Amino acid sequence: MKRVIVRPAAAADIEEAYDWYEQQRPGLGEEFLTAIRSTLDRMVTEPEAFAVIHRATRRALVPHRYQLLDQTNYRKSVDQLVSLLQVLDCDVDLVVRAKSA
Repeated sequence: MKRVIVRPAAAADIEEAYDWYEQQRPGLGEEFLTAIRSTLDRMVTEPEAFAVIHRATRRALVPHRYQLLDQTNYRKSVDQLVSLLQVLDCDVDLVVRAKSA
């Protein structure tokens, strides 16, 4: 049986993301870890479901949805989104449009 290796940098990212999610709402970090564990389990049982990025190395995207937008406070929502993207080390092009009347 194949095994899944989580590199130290990825493990540190997961820990940092967990802490960030827990600060947003207690329990949200645990939901995130559950999604991570589920994905890792699936990588063991169904490795062919994940894209090969180099030789025998595969990449998994963790399916997990978070509602970051606060309909009453858009500034807070944008700040939270930017913080999350920094934690996840994402490159993003942000487009902001005015609401249509």
